[in-house]
Amino acid sequence: MNRVLLATAVILNEWRSMHPARRPGAARSWLVPSWPSGLLLSCHGGRLAAELAGDHILRAHVRARLGVAALSRVDVDALDAQVRGMDLREGSGDGKGAAESAEAQQVDVNVTRALIAGALVDPADTTAAMGARLLGLLAEIPDSDLVQSLPLDHAGAAAQGAGRQRIDGPSSGQQDQSGLRQDVAQLRRQARISAAELRRTQTELTKAQALADTLRGDVKRLTAERDVARAAAPSRRQRQQLKDAARLAADLKKARKQVSQLLHERETVSRRHEEETRALRNAVAKAETKRDQAVDARHRLEERLGDLPGRAHYLQNLLKGRIAHLEANLAGLPPNRTRSRMEREISQLCGLSEHIARVLQTTDPQLQAELVAGPPAGGMADSSSNEDHGIGSGVGVYRPAAHASTDRGLRVEILGGGNEIGGSAVLVEAGGTRILVDAGVRPNADSPRSAAPPLIAKAIEGRLDAVVVTHGHNDHAGFVPKLLDDQRQAVTICTPATAALLPTMWADARRVMAQQADDAAAYGWLAPLYGEAEVEAAEKSMRPLTYGRSRTVGALTIQLFDAGHILGAAGVVIRAGDERVVITGDIFNLPQLSVGAAQLPPKLARGADLLVIESTYCHSRHRDRAGQIQDFVGAIAEVVGRGGRVLIPAFGLGRAQEVALMMREQLPDVRVLVDGLARPISEIYEREANLSIFTGRVQRVSNSRHRSRLMRSFHSGVVITTSGMLSGGFAVPWAQEILPDPHSALFVCGYQDEESPGRALQRLATRDDPAAPATLTLPTETGLTTVSVAARVETYSLSAHADRDGLSEIISELAPAQTMLVHGLGREQKEFRETLERARGQRTVRNDRPWSG
Repeated sequence: MNRVLLATAVILNEWRSMHPARRPGAARSWLVPSWPSGLLLSCHGGRLAAELAGDHILRAHVRARLGVAALSRVDVDALDAQVRGMDLREGSGDGKGAAESAEAQQVDVNVTRALIAGALVDPADTTAAMGARLLGLLAEIPDSDLVQSLPLDHAGAAAQGAGRQRIDGPSSGQQDQSGLRQDVAQLRRQARISAAELRRTQTELTKAQALADTLRGDVKRLTAERDVARAAAPSRRQRQQLKDAARLAADLKKARKQVSQLLHERETVSRRHEEETRALRNAVAKAETKRDQAVDARHRLEERLGDLPGRAHYLQNLLKGRIAHLEANLAGLPPNRTRSRMEREISQLCGLSEHIARVLQTTDPQLQAELVAGPPAGGMADSSSNEDHGIGSGVGVYRPAAHASTDRGLRVEILGGGNEIGGSAVLVEAGGTRILVDAGVRPNADSPRSAAPPLIAKAIEGRLDAVVVTHGHNDHAGFVPKLLDDQRQAVTICTPATAALLPTMWADARRVMAQQADDAAAYGWLAPLYGEAEVEAAEKSMRPLTYGRSRTVGALTIQLFDAGHILGAAGVVIRAGDERVVITGDIFNLPQLSVGAAQLPPKLARGADLLVIESTYCHSRHRDRAGQIQDFVGAIAEVVGRGGRVLIPAFGLGRAQEVALMMREQLPDVRVLVDGLARPISEIYEREANLSIFTGRVQRVSNSRHRSRLMRSFHSGVVITTSGMLSGGFAVPWAQEILPDPHSALFVCGYQDEESPGRALQRLATRDDPAAPATLTLPTETGLTTVSVAARVETYSLSAHADRDGLSEIISELAPAQTMLVHGLGREQKEFRETLERARGQRTVRNDRPWSG
């Protein structure tokens, strides 16, 4: 039995060095290798037996090491009977004598000891459990009967012989006492050795703890140095910029050589220019002499016209013209209060005229006669006839200078957005006043410099008095900060809602253009159109104007009306005298959840001389909007119901808010994330339009950390983010995450430019073999990347532009004398113009030529 227990301890110590996952048995090593055999058998024998009884793999290893055979059926039955018998005696209380109990117990010991060792390593769990139970019962027998349980160290063979002698027959008490004393002495020696080893171990532990504290300090110091090194290490973008700088330095070295050559050529050209300059200076001197002569002549003329009789004659002309105008209006009036008021005014004006003639006496008989008689008959029928008189030939006679009537007529020229969608700019002039309606950028320009309206130089070459912004989309307002940087005197006129939206839109455009400039830096220096200072100056120039109110700018009067489309969108009515031009901007004549339909004021806009109207969808008819929304919502519910995600790349201003309100109203249980530019714009919608967008399950994505966490954990719901054409913004990383997922979907719900990734995705969705593998190239911060397309891709028309029928209704309702189509594609505009002229009798004009009333 001792051999079995010691073998168990040896095997457990061998398993101690092994990884717990690789140990053969279920037992965990709790032994200390330095424990002596006597200590193991005397103190931990029961626990070793319990380990054997609970692990058949451990029993197999001990049995194989000791060569112990399994117990026979007879031995197992004997053990079982012995266990039951001992259980009965423990529970009996019949008062048998002590002699009889000792005799029975001695017989049990003699019967059981021979079988316990074999039972502990038996393959059967029940047999091993009985062996462990019997070993525990034997531990209760007096020490004189348990000599065999003492350890076998160096005198193992003798102790085994003594043990066998005690099992086979009785032995003398003197030999028993001698063996016990030897074992006790050996245990004391091993205890002293263990105590010394314990002290040594404690000393080593103290040293190890001190070393560990030192190492912890080193780890903290090295961690701090590592963090400092990481912070000092250049980022990927900085490394790329260093490479670009090295390339640029090489290019500059080459450029220096070219500059030296150009300098030599420049010196030659400069000498030639100096000779030409001298000739021009001589010509300028002659011209200045002629100018001085003309100035002297003008001064002499002003002296002749600036005396009192001349000014009196001018004032008399004005009075007589007003009197004649009032008398003409008085002729057809019946006797009433208005007629009496006009008669009193005529009497007052006549008295004033006579007083001027009486006070300002002149020696010139002809001038005196003119002062009394006034202008010739028919010459002052109305106030406008005053402008038809020039300077008379008589000395001292003053007549006002003439003004050409053509200068006061309206002139309209399209500088951008005529035959394309984006970069809108319309120049309106009259009487020396120049205003620009919209100044937008072209959506898919190759660089910031090519984003300007194509003919914007015509607006900048002269003084601009104002810029009227119809609404906040960048294709109508994105160029305004750059324009105002060159025209600092101009003011920006727009609705109050548009004034609230423009700073956010301009800041986002500035950020995008700065990123484009950084990306293009590898090919040479390219600055963005404008920076933060220009945006701040543009904000200060804004003069909000509510719908229906008028504002006069020089010779022009401006009024705005509600154009639908998005929050704050407005059409513009511009008047100069009796001429009117109506410019609709982007217009939509159907109501939306975020804004109402366009409101066309009949008195203000009907019957204008020219209607300038957008034609984005002049070639097509929208599907029934209610049915389109129902299909859109149903498709989203289907994808989300299967546990998928739906990405909706939408324009941050207008479309994103419309979709968010649609989700909140029709799918209130679906989780909706609003990301990118759509988030701050939605907050402005809530403030300016008194809407509730971020309520219920509609949630804003606040920062990059929040977005990164959501991209990993968001498995079902809707993501609304910019940009609507997948050309940038946070729609790109979301598309990289969602497009490869066959359980998710991407729904396009807006206009897609022909060169945009969104249009390429639409073409993939309509390919001949939908099951064939497909990929899409997307622009990221590190360059172009290709993603696989396994998600469901569909297109829904949720446009906020009037379609062919809507445009026809607007034109019929406004009934202009002439119509000009802008903000559309040329071939589609041509077909629509022909339809307007042939079927509706509407006169149209081309947009590539200036229009003049």
